[in-house]
Amino acid sequence: MEQDPLLEKKTALENEKKALIEKIKAVNRRLRYKQYELKALSSMSPEDSAVPLSVARKRLNLLEFRIATESTNLSQERKMMREIREAEEDFNKALRHQRFVRKLEYVKGDIGAAEKEAAALDVEIRKKREQINEIERDMAARKRKAVRAKEHERKEREPSEEQVSKEELKEYQQSFEKTVSLEDICVIKRKNRKKEA
Repeated sequence: MEQDPLLEKKTALENEKKALIEKIKAVNRRLRYKQYELKALSSMSPEDSAVPLSVARKRLNLLEFRIATESTNLSQERKMMREIREAEEDFNKALRHQRFVRKLEYVKGDIGAAEKEAAALDVEIRKKREQINEIERDMAARKRKAVRAKEHERKEREPSEEQVSKEELKEYQQSFEKTVSLEDICVIKRKNRKKEA
């Protein structure tokens, strides 16, 4: 038996819609994970670095260069070593802060990308649903048209009840025309009239 092309198209669209729904579920899972990650990162924010990373790096490099190139006495060298440790701490703090900010930006970017992808998939799913609904309306219209055609064909083949009852009534009336009416046999009393003899 040959299958209806509209039914085949509807089945194909429903399969595509199911695949899109699975994709949007995966995107929503990823989106929820990233939102939780952002919430966790926001709660454990490191202290702000007072010194930008580039300035801290330059200061550290300058101090290391000075120790390597200048001749100093022991107290000056100790003082410079303390400055280097402070500069390294500032540099590491600035580096951690920059990495944290970069990670936050990446997570926010991932969230934005996931939201855009989810919105695009949602639009595609809605289009598929509209196409499926249109096909279902076409199929229903075709079915109604076929039912009406069958009813019309049946009505044309079979005589209507009125025609059947009129034909039976004519046969019945014809059978009584040969008989005598009741008025011919007896006297009928009528209200407000005198008897007829």
